[in-house]
Formats: sequence, structure tokens, C-alpha cells
Amino acid sequence: MLDIESEASEELMRFTRQTVAEAMKSGIDPLGNRAVSVIDGPVHRFAGVFERSPGVGFREWMAKQFEEAHDPGVDRYWRLVWIVNGRQVMPNLVPVCPWLVQALRNDGGV
Repeated sequence: MLDIESEASEELMRFTRQTVAEAMKSGIDPLGNRAVSVIDGPVHRFAGVFERSPGVGFREWMAKQFEEAHDPGVDRYWRLVWIVNGRQVMPNLVPVCPWLVQALRNDGGV
């Protein structure tokens, strides 16, 4: 999936998971205007780490990355890699990925 150092990865994933889960719990439509402002935080944080502009192209790139991560087989693979390497298993993004991908592709505010 995303190739970033583990500390940055853990913080970004935690922030993204929390942000999206709160939006989902609040009933925000990933294709609505409110979703654009919800994902601005994660998009800008990821863009900063990757030293890229947070525009439409970057959002589409992120959407593709998260689509790949949504595959339960890929998720299981990474969990096993973390376990074998003695690393802490991070909570996954699988439950929030569909919402996140739709919101990233929502061009309402970009």
C-alpha cells in the first residue's frame, strides 16, 4: 500500500480512520459537499508526507491506494507481516475504505 515510514504511517492511518469513522457515524454522505471538508485534513497530511500537491490527481492516487488496501486478503497479508516482524498490529482501515474512496473521488470542492 502506501510506502511511508512506520511512525508517520501509524499517525496518518489513525487520524484518517478516526476522521472517516466520525463522519460515517454522523451520517455524512461521502458524495456530499460536507465530505469534501472532512477529507481535507487527511488529504493535506498525506500530501505533506509525500511532498505533493493535494489536488484532484493526488486524491485519485490516494483513492487507488485505499481501494487496494480494502481487499481483505491484502489486509490479512499486512497483519501477518506485522506479527511475524514483531510489530504492533495497527487497526485496519477496511471498515472506512469504501466511504473514504468515494469521498476522495467527490470533486465537489476541488
